[in-house]
Amino acid sequence: MRLLNTRTIEVEELIEGNIPAYSILSHTWEKEDVSFQDMERQAHSPKAGYQKLLAICAQSLRGGFDYI
Repeated sequence: MRLLNTRTIEVEELIEGNIPAYSILSHTWEKEDVSFQDMERQAHSPKAGYQKLLAICAQSLRGGFDYI
């Protein structure tokens, strides 16, 4: 399972049976949102949607979740 680490803003591949608690947040896709492919290519920060991603990570951290 792949989850986004809310502290490092990196996608991590986690092994089944060792999955931590994670938050699930709903959103609507917009033109400049960051995709999984953007994260893999390290092409996420120049996109306008990167600020949205950072805000989602901060919200999850406030809720006590290290992963999305």
